[in-house]
This record gives sequence, structure tokens and C-alpha cells, in this order.
Amino acid sequence: VLPISHLASGSGLTTDSRVSARDLVTLLQVMYRETDIFPAFAAGLTVPRYSAIGILRGPETRWQNQVMVKSGSLNEPYTVYGIAGYARITTGRWLAFAILLNGTAKKPVLPYVESMQTLRQSVVDLLDSQETGSR
Repeated sequence: VLPISHLASGSGLTTDSRVSARDLVTLLQVMYRETDIFPAFAAGLTVPRYSAIGILRGPETRWQNQVMVKSGSLNEPYTVYGIAGYARITTGRWLAFAILLNGTAKKPVLPYVESMQTLRQSVVDLLDSQETGSR
């Protein structure tokens, strides 16, 4: 289970947080199994088709309709973009996922539009790989 000391704030993406994508997936898996509180937890996630943020909606049909997601970003000292949530494949199975894109000392600023396209496409690729059986 994710130690609470990893989260410096409820927003998750802070310079003091030491949360990995694997930690976020573990948290999502634990929450999924908490059947009494999972509906309230899931209600805090966005279905991209209905997002007020156009870049989060994206053009990918599978992304728009088969995903519940929380996104976040951090700008200092390096750019960080993250998404985490659940994706539903056509068999009805749910997948927990988390992806973090981190800037570096050599490239501290990541372009927003391209980064969001990469994050969305990564989830669509995950959906495709799960449905074809190639993980």
C-alpha cells in the first residue's frame, strides 16, 4: 500500500512528493477494491469526452469513451505532466494506469500540447495491447 509520506499534498504533483507511476497504480488498485468508497472516488475522475479542458478531451474516440482520468502538472523546477486513472477494455475489464512525463536539467520545459498527445496516445496504445493480448 502507498505510504502516506509519499504524498506531500492531495494534489499529488508537488516538488516534495516522491510518488512514482507505480505508486499511483497501486493506489488506484487499492481504491478499486474498496467497494464502499470506490463510487465516490471514481466520481472525482473525468471522462475525457465531458472534460471542460479541450486538450484533455482529445480527438481519440477510445480515449474519450473508455477512460476515467485525473491529470496534473507542475512547472518548477522542471515540467511534469501526469495522468492516472482507469481504462475499460471491450471485455469489460478495468485497467489502472499512471503515466508521468518529467522534464530534466537538459530539457526542463516540455511542450504542453505534444506532451498531452503523448499521454493520451500511450493510454490508447495500452487499450489496444490489452485487447490484442500483447502486453
